[in-house]
Order: sequence, then structure tokens, then C-alpha cells
Amino acid sequence: MTFTIFLSTKGRTFSREQGREIQSTNKFYTWGTTVNLASRLEAHSEPNYINVSEDVVKKLKELTTKFKYKYRGEFPIKNMGSVKMYFIEKS
Repeated sequence: MTFTIFLSTKGRTFSREQGREIQSTNKFYTWGTTVNLASRLEAHSEPNYINVSEDVVKKLKELTTKFKYKYRGEFPIKNMGSVKMYFIEKS
């Protein structure tokens, strides 16, 4: 079984299990910018990696020093312009 997990600092999350939506918060569906970002994070990710936006990296750096972040470049996100993406790695 494979999982795709998306993290967002915008107060909402969207997760899918093999193409089927699952409940990750108290809501099943999230629309708009959050879904666009989640879709692009998934599309630009690679198996066995956690792909996050710069907003998530900034928040994680405030909370813990347990991770390293590998910068991947800027990717176009519908209605958001370019978003910097990173892979999370263990320190």
C-alpha cells in the first residue's frame, strides 16, 4: 500500500490513498488553492520522498531541527505563480 501525504500551513490538508480521498482532518474535501498546491506537490514528487512547499519548511524549522531540506527549485502552481519545493530528509 502506498500513501501520499500533503502538508499545508494554510489550516487545511488533503490526502489520498491510492487515488481515493481519505479523511485527514475533520473534513473530507478541500477545494481551491490548497488542492491545486497538493496536486502540484504530488505531480512533482518522487516515490519515497516527502515534497513540501517553502511555507512548510519555514514552519518545520520553527518546530524542530530533526530534518534537512533539499531544495528542488520553483514549480508553477495554478493561481499561485511559482512555488519553491523541497524534499524533507532526516538529519
